[in-house]
Amino acid sequence: MGEVVDEKLKKLLKERFAGVVEAAKEVFGDNLESVVLFGSASRPEDARPYGDVNIAIILKRGRPRMDEKFHFYSIMERFIVPFFMGIEDLERLLASGDLYAFRLTKDSFVLYDEEGRVSKLLSKEYSFEKAWVQLRKLAVASLGIALQNYWRGAYGEAVESAYKSLKAALQLLEVSRSSERSSPATLDREILRNYNPKDIEARVFNSLRLARITGLNRDDCRRMLDETLRLVSSVLGVESRRFEEIEEKVRSKGIVPSIVKAWEEGGRIRWGIYYTDGEGRISGFEL
Repeated sequence: MGEVVDEKLKKLLKERFAGVVEAAKEVFGDNLESVVLFGSASRPEDARPYGDVNIAIILKRGRPRMDEKFHFYSIMERFIVPFFMGIEDLERLLASGDLYAFRLTKDSFVLYDEEGRVSKLLSKEYSFEKAWVQLRKLAVASLGIALQNYWRGAYGEAVESAYKSLKAALQLLEVSRSSERSSPATLDREILRNYNPKDIEARVFNSLRLARITGLNRDDCRRMLDETLRLVSSVLGVESRRFEEIEEKVRSKGIVPSIVKAWEEGGRIRWGIYYTDGEGRISGFEL
């Protein structure tokens, strides 16, 4: 389950998130079944500094009451993002084979598991055909979020979304090339093993990874978004407007977009650009 196998790393993760486990025990008591860390936080080498930490809080019976949720939120750091579910919810989720199921089984680390039931569930093999459809949607939707953050001036967040988009696209490409449509790598370095360092996929992906940590200015962000958009479109085999085309359309209207959405339709990426007009109304257009 997951790719976190190094004993020193296991110890580090358990120590780092011991407070989360103790908080869950305090709030849910005997009804707590398991606490599972998933996503990039379970892969410290890929995690973004100060990024969100996804935690699955799994209960023995039912779902938490509203007061229990509020109690947990009140004693947790703001970067902890909890997902609450009962053990039966987890079983249904894993059987569905969706993207969260993939993350929990292949991209996770169990911090606490009183009776070992959750570890046993996560170690089983599941079909993730539904997850691959969702992964494709994530690759496209993240492009929209990246452009939205660019126009907000949040260049670090823009690059983070671009990184998620390209990573999802490269994972999907790995699945499509596998005769058994097996699960793709989750560690960045293992994804990069499929490419020569000079390949455009490796070059752009590594640039995004570095910028997530070091930060960047507007011009560098713009360049990286343009490269990512072209590469993701190519990997997915769809057409899309170039970044400069979208930017020129926005500039010609004299607006600052507040929401940007991207979706796949008819073999191309479509764009929805929304903004607040002079009278405070939400307006927009599609490309």
